[in-house]
Amino acid sequence: MVLEKLDRYSDALMSYRQATDLDPELANAWFKVGNMLFQLEQYEEAIAAYDEVIARDANEATWYNRGLVLATLERYEEAIASFEKVLELNPNNTDAQEKLRNLEEYVQRQQGRTEVVSR
Repeated sequence: MVLEKLDRYSDALMSYRQATDLDPELANAWFKVGNMLFQLEQYEEAIAAYDEVIARDANEATWYNRGLVLATLERYEEAIASFEKVLELNPNNTDAQEKLRNLEEYVQRQQGRTEVVSR
């Protein structure tokens, strides 16, 4: 959409929300709503929009973006689960492989630090 390309995310969000109001089953419109909310740093709402997509069409792009939002919120276990879902749908998704590997390593390092501190 032109509004997205012009970085007019709020305006684009309004347009996509109008589409979901007219037809709540439009998975692609929900996906775009999630993307705009992500750009606007409205992360919890973005997750809710991605969940709307998943309820209609559980595709790898939605799971991937959901994982990005969750990682941004430092909800690492949920992000890991989202990236694992991407890889269930497409085992060759190298971006998801990398994100998953990085998150798992990060969580493991954090757990190691916690164990050292708690001793």
